[in-house]
Amino acid sequence: MRVLIAFVVVSLVASVEAQPRTVAVGAEVSSLSGPYADGQAASVRVTLPRRNGWLRMDASAEERFGDRALVYSAAAAQDLGSRWLIVGGAGSSTSGLAYPRLHADVGVGRKWGSRRQLLTTATVALQDARDVHRDLSAVGEVTLYGDGLVAQVGARATLSQPGDALGYGAHAAVTLGDPAARHAVVRLAAAHEAYLLVGPTPTDVGFRSGEASATWHQPVRGPWSATVSAGLYANPYYTRAGLRTGISRRF
Repeated sequence: MRVLIAFVVVSLVASVEAQPRTVAVGAEVSSLSGPYADGQAASVRVTLPRRNGWLRMDASAEERFGDRALVYSAAAAQDLGSRWLIVGGAGSSTSGLAYPRLHADVGVGRKWGSRRQLLTTATVALQDARDVHRDLSAVGEVTLYGDGLVAQVGARATLSQPGDALGYGAHAAVTLGDPAARHAVVRLAAAHEAYLLVGPTPTDVGFRSGEASATWHQPVRGPWSATVSAGLYANPYYTRAGLRTGISRRF
């Protein structure tokens, strides 16, 4: 099922190493082809360090496909010794068919090698829409950490109800630079999606889609940083081009 907000899985792109206390705000605009209304969003994210882990809280005001909603979520990650880690999250929204009533996910990861530079993760996620649709997804990812480079590949399978419709996809991402400082991220994804859900009823079942995005993160001055990203999503029925800017501060 393709809902407006991207399929939400707590990402394990980064290890559960200590993260600084950070507050980030952002704004996003998106342009859609065809009969669909353009979108916009404003968001805030708070990241809090914990012993051998972190806690993250997100909230946003969004307008997508003519629906407006407040969207909120929380996620946490924790190292379990030197090799294993766990991560989980949950969230909801106030209204709108384009937004899930509830989403939740839980995952486990393992670090490999003498320097623990290879990370494999497995995540299970549940998404409950405001109509009769439900998604159960499994996601697997492999991430390699190098000097000035982070590379990740992953795959997901989604069983959508009703009708036992199967969706699946793959993605790859490369981060160049220091993820904690100046860096660029390029991400590509392709999928076979179960439902095109942008209104009271799905308009199509079983279709292919593709997505590409690029992000630049730049320290500005002292504890301040700026981020800009652009993305393009396309399926046989519409395309969406988006631009997002944000600013963050470490405390």
